[in-house]
Amino acid sequence: MSLKPELMHAILSMDAYNRGYDASIELSNGGVGDAEIAKTTLDGITVNLDSIIIRDPVTGERLDDDIGFYALAYDYNGETIISYRGTDYPEEDGKVTVAGQEIYKDIYHGWSLGDGNLMSEQGQIFTNKFSKSLIAEAPSLF
Repeated sequence: MSLKPELMHAILSMDAYNRGYDASIELSNGGVGDAEIAKTTLDGITVNLDSIIIRDPVTGERLDDDIGFYALAYDYNGETIISYRGTDYPEEDGKVTVAGQEIYKDIYHGWSLGDGNLMSEQGQIFTNKFSKSLIAEAPSLF
């Protein structure tokens, strides 16, 4: 039995929580059902096409982890599906000090994206970095 595409898209959207750094469940397979995780080459190594490709141009450090963002691309039925997750900080690591005030990292880095604010850090990393990196790294997907 095959799943309706809308249901598979919903499953893939939830799968981002089980991949990458701080995954809630460790999965070793390369996809979900008929959806395969898209691949790319980074520094000569084949890796998942995920937000690990977003790097600081000077230091080479990842930019996604510090702001609680993670995205992953899947190949499914001839489509590229992008799944992403936002902030979810453990309580002991849950605050940042800004202008002398403690603010929850969830609020500071990304909650406003859920309200449509693409100017949030997570909105910016997705629209200005991840989507452009996807096109640069894997133009055949588009």
